[in-house]
Amino acid sequence: MPTYTAQALVLHRRSLGEHDRILTLFTKEHGKISAVAKGSQRTTSRLVGATEPFTHVRLLLATARSLDIITQCEIVNAYPALRTDIERLSRAAYICDLLDAFSHPHDASSSEAVFELTCAALFLLTQPSAWLDSIIHAYDIRLLEILGYAPALEYCAHCGEPLQEPPFGFSPAAGGALCAPCRHTSLDVFPLPADTLIALQTLRTAPPEALLHYLPPKTVVSSIERALRSFIRFRAERPLHTVEFLDSLRIARN
Repeated sequence: MPTYTAQALVLHRRSLGEHDRILTLFTKEHGKISAVAKGSQRTTSRLVGATEPFTHVRLLLATARSLDIITQCEIVNAYPALRTDIERLSRAAYICDLLDAFSHPHDASSSEAVFELTCAALFLLTQPSAWLDSIIHAYDIRLLEILGYAPALEYCAHCGEPLQEPPFGFSPAAGGALCAPCRHTSLDVFPLPADTLIALQTLRTAPPEALLHYLPPKTVVSSIERALRSFIRFRAERPLHTVEFLDSLRIARN
């Protein structure tokens, strides 16, 4: 069988019979693919560690008629710091869930940029930070931007004019933020405070070090979450189940 190599992040896994697993992988070279890790449910298998979600691996795969088969693997980064902290673990799982929801199988058009962005986000989650959600919300915006789905945050989604004078609105159906004259043009519009718009713009452009120290007021945090969650819910092709778990952690923490 022909073989090929790939750098990959494990997004999800599911059992195939008693001994094997099917992995959903996002690869740097080929985009999202599925592959079989034979024997990986056996505790003695050399593939056990490589099938853990959000593990960065180098793979050798054999092309098969249906699902390709992993024949060799090397773990590049298992992000162990994420696996001992439920807050960080849940956000890493969310990142994988979001990427899975918005990526299409074998679409390599922007796979390298998406792969590098995702690895950077997972690394940032291992670092001390003022507000962990700054990393996932920045990832929300930047992933959607690379894939061509990003919400309008600098210009009105309806008329295209720069967003300068409040009051602003936000409409998932219209495509993002709306200027004052256009904020009544969509049925799903809700108010977008000026400080929230600035925060969203900051999350879109801030360098990694700045994200680790970024902590907006609580009122802005809730408004950011409302805007991005409603936008992602409107654009995604399926529900993100990790959102419910994140919510339960936030409720328990507060």
